[in-house]
Amino acid sequence: MSAVDTACDVMLWAVTEAATRRDAPGHGDLSGAADLADPPEELRVSLGRLAAVTAARLRLGPPPLGDGPGGAVGPGAALLAAAVGARHHLAASVDVLNAARLPTAADGAAEAGGWELAVRHGVAEAALAVPDLDPDLADLLRDCSPLTALLDHPTPEGEREAELLLTRRLLHHPDGWRLAALALAEPPAGAAQAVWRSGLLSRCRRVNLAFVLDVYEMGLSLFAAEHRRRLRAARRLLSGAGRGRAVDPDAVAGTALWWRALAEIGKTNPRAIGRRRWITAEHAQGIELYRALRRWEAAS
Repeated sequence: MSAVDTACDVMLWAVTEAATRRDAPGHGDLSGAADLADPPEELRVSLGRLAAVTAARLRLGPPPLGDGPGGAVGPGAALLAAAVGARHHLAASVDVLNAARLPTAADGAAEAGGWELAVRHGVAEAALAVPDLDPDLADLLRDCSPLTALLDHPTPEGEREAELLLTRRLLHHPDGWRLAALALAEPPAGAAQAVWRSGLLSRCRRVNLAFVLDVYEMGLSLFAAEHRRRLRAARRLLSGAGRGRAVDPDAVAGTALWWRALAEIGKTNPRAIGRRRWITAEHAQGIELYRALRRWEAAS
């Protein structure tokens, strides 16, 4: 099996709906990896299919994010796919992923087009759900896919790229705005995601308040039940801490941090919140949870 075969197998797997995917292909090799730089027809077809399917899943209308008519898909996603399929050859896969990093402009913004962002995300998002994926490979996948880093969480080195992708690209296109708002409105999937999204929304409120308020409106309408459930659970945990019980800080922070930017807006511009129909009165409980977390951290 060549690197081209390995990449095609992984992309065929990534095209499959997440609910029906089998375990990721993982017994390929990277022989003939130089062929990935000039993909043969079979590989170009696989790249195009995955780009189109991923863009559709993200509800990015053609061309995604206003990509120009010649918006090309380069070999980067094929390199990502080959590295995932040959991940048991860890050192070689790391080398391949390092070769797949996107070039950056002088201001740090990714130079990739919409199709390129979509197809890289198609590979990276699917691969990050693989249980046995090496953590170093996972971080490199995020570094190679700025859209994945933004929607999940970036490495420390990739934070600037991910944030600039949001503020200088996605927020200037209606599809990108909707995609980012919907992703950030969901309850975080883990501690790393909660910390990233908390800081991102906090910084973003200073440059685009309307977007941040859209995030909270979506969260408190589309994902209201889960946010309420988590809010009740976190408040119970903090209440127990007040009575001397041992509490895992991450269990509270994972919920409380989502409310950080709204708490800051409530302090500096409460009228802006009042004008938003779907930011219901219960948001005060979320803000108080965030403030209680900060008081608890200070006391500890």
